[in-house]
Amino acid sequence: MKIFITSDYSPFFVKFDYFSGTLIVQVPMVSGRGLGHTGGTLDKLESIPGFTVMKSAEQIRAAVTEVGCCIVGQTSSLVPADAVMYAARDVTATVDSIPLITGTR
Repeated sequence: MKIFITSDYSPFFVKFDYFSGTLIVQVPMVSGRGLGHTGGTLDKLESIPGFTVMKSAEQIRAAVTEVGCCIVGQTSSLVPADAVMYAARDVTATVDSIPLITGTR
C-alpha cells in the first residue's frame, strides 16, 4: 500500500512495507543554486547535458516512486522561502552559517 502526501512546502511519500512491518518515508532533496564561488548543487547538476532540476509535483512523485530518490530545485510553488534563504546566504557571505544551513534543509 502506498500513500502519497504532498503539501505546498515539500512533497513527501509514505508507504508501509508489510513484509518488514516498517513505515517508509521518502523525501526528495530540494537543493539550491549559487552558493559562494563553487556554485550550488543545482548549478553543478545542470552542467550535465539534458539534466533538469525544475520538476512538477507529478514528475517528483514519479521519480521517487520509481527510483526512490530525487533532487529538485525550488519553484514558486515548491518551498519558495528556501530559494530566498539560499540567495540571502550567497549575497551576505554566510554560506558557512550553520543556523542558516539548517534553516534551508
